[in-house]
Amino acid sequence: MNFNINKSRHKVFKDPVLFEKCSIFISTIGLALLFTACSSNHCYEQMLTDFRYSSSPPRYNAGCDVEEDYCFSDPFERSDLVNAVLSVNPSLEAARQAWRAMLARYPQVSSYDDPMASYAFAPGTITSKTVSYGQEIDLKQKIPFPGKLRLKGQIALAEAGSAEEDYEWAKIQLATTASTLFDNYYVVDRAIEINKKYIELLKEFKESAEAQYASSQVTAQVPLQAEVELARLEYEQITLKTDREVIIAKINALLHRDPSSPLPPPPKVLSPIDTNVIREQLQQEAFQNRPDLRAIRAQMGAAASALDLSYLDYFPDFELMYSYNTMWPVPSMFSTYGVGVNVPIQLGKRKGAVDEAKANMNSLYNRHLQLADQISVDVSTTIERISQAHRYIEILQDKIIPTAEDQLEVAMAGFETGKDTFLVLIESEKTLRTLELELLTATAELYSQLAMLDQAVGYILHFSQGEQCHE
Repeated sequence: MNFNINKSRHKVFKDPVLFEKCSIFISTIGLALLFTACSSNHCYEQMLTDFRYSSSPPRYNAGCDVEEDYCFSDPFERSDLVNAVLSVNPSLEAARQAWRAMLARYPQVSSYDDPMASYAFAPGTITSKTVSYGQEIDLKQKIPFPGKLRLKGQIALAEAGSAEEDYEWAKIQLATTASTLFDNYYVVDRAIEINKKYIELLKEFKESAEAQYASSQVTAQVPLQAEVELARLEYEQITLKTDREVIIAKINALLHRDPSSPLPPPPKVLSPIDTNVIREQLQQEAFQNRPDLRAIRAQMGAAASALDLSYLDYFPDFELMYSYNTMWPVPSMFSTYGVGVNVPIQLGKRKGAVDEAKANMNSLYNRHLQLADQISVDVSTTIERISQAHRYIEILQDKIIPTAEDQLEVAMAGFETGKDTFLVLIESEKTLRTLELELLTATAELYSQLAMLDQAVGYILHFSQGEQCHE
């Protein structure tokens, strides 16, 4: 009797009894997979949704060139810069994709291994007239001990949660950097204006000195001294303009633009803000809001699940097996079911895993305590610096600068009448110019400290703008 090899190989799939048994086996595995996957699937889907809504596309103002990543109003606004940086800076997208990579681990670690299928046949039975075609089909599925896949999924989700907090922390740090650069841009631009004003004033002093020298009221030393002071200010103007270009290049780097791309001028005056803050309330908010602290808490959750998993490793994993073998003499023996287990006798290895998980838990716990202490210090010291800067600004505005202005007026009048020397006039001008620059720097420092307070508490432009401008 001749056999058709192809038909005989596919004979098993036409056997209704065998097909039913295979279907039952596969369905059982499928239900187990579904039960395990559903336990943490809702959390995973929610985290995926959070990720999809985490990206802020570039926003354009009316009249913008759409080829530009972002354009700004005139004058430059702090919130516009921060929002633009958070929209287009590649380092932030790198942190976001690192979060996505961690999130992608969940379906990998929480799923069963692929089932194994094997097929074998007895070549000698193909053409045999005395025995039936001999074949064997094996199906195997590894099943971890109940709870192991769930814990692996929880570890992956906790680590993804930590990566999400790292992304949020990167946003806050980037916003602080952008805000500080905005303050530096404001300082150098206003310093150029102040320096320009005093260059014009020194030109007037020089003309007055030359006129008095022409009438023999002063020696030649006086106009020469005026020329030297004027040259110094002109060189300082060059230095300030160079500093402005450097700051513009740094801002453009944050915006992922060409370093020489133009920026609108900063505002002439920074808007007033309320610097009254409550220390204890802010410390509590920081403990709740700081993403880096929440990241450690997420890591602690992952470590707790890892500890539970290390205990479960003392229990065996299983392997479900089904075999259909037509080479048995009796048809009732063709189908066999079985289960295999690993024997967890390597107790030293498992104890080491438990000890490692406990040590990781203790390490993270102490890191959490250390960071909480550091946050308290950061909030407290930043509030003190804000208070100091605010008091210094008030003293400069209300007392020191008005006195220096009066001193310069008296020196100008004294030089015109010959009662004071030109050196007294120059020193009075230097004093007032230095104080105006100090006021400018102190104002910017106040805003920079407010940005640092935002970072210390875990906000983005909350105190420095009066409200949080970017979610």
